[in-house]
Amino acid sequence: MQRMQSEYLMLAEHIDRARFWVGTLELQWANRALKYKDISLSLAHIGMAKDIKLVGTPLR
Repeated sequence: MQRMQSEYLMLAEHIDRARFWVGTLELQWANRALKYKDISLSLAHIGMAKDIKLVGTPLR
């Protein structure tokens, strides 16, 4: 991310929004599982995003 920041100046402005959406992915999959009555969807991604930083975390 730090290497990209010098080339993509708007990166810092959008990183918290991206982190928010990544943080909701497992909830989105669970919601789809309920909507389509397919339990495999709710289990597909649980615990996969271990390296995601919290919203507000600096890029460093």
